[in-house]
Amino acid sequence: MKEWEVRACEWQADLFERSISVFSCGSQYFLFRFLQSDIAFDVDSMNPLDPLPAVPEAFGSLLSQFPSLSGKKGPKADAKTMRYIGYLSRAYILKKKRTSSALLRDISTEKLVSLYDVYHTFDIDYAVERLDELIQEEKPRSSDKELFRRVFGF
Repeated sequence: MKEWEVRACEWQADLFERSISVFSCGSQYFLFRFLQSDIAFDVDSMNPLDPLPAVPEAFGSLLSQFPSLSGKKGPKADAKTMRYIGYLSRAYILKKKRTSSALLRDISTEKLVSLYDVYHTFDIDYAVERLDELIQEEKPRSSDKELFRRVFGF
């Protein structure tokens, strides 16, 4: 990865890790909201020369957009898991040229958090490829009948 991509991954890893102590909501809820947030959209579309927002400012932006982050309760993943998921998800978004909201459509937050147990020992490039394979496997497939209709125009 390029230096700015590593910086973006580290920024998101730090944000996810620190979210545990900043918000009372569960980790999956935080992921769900973050991946839909304006701040995630801004980071998705950043130019490599743009500075990343300070983590406290990002938290403020998240809280103003989603006040439920501080009111909703739920189970929390540990700091190592959240840090890794933050890094992995940003690496995936950058390498596969996806957006945060597209990642949320492709895989559930529950599944994303569960990946830590297996993926954290992988090289990040390998982990991104495995995540992409997992997402492709879980996408709904057209039935043979629908495929036949599209190919042959019936």
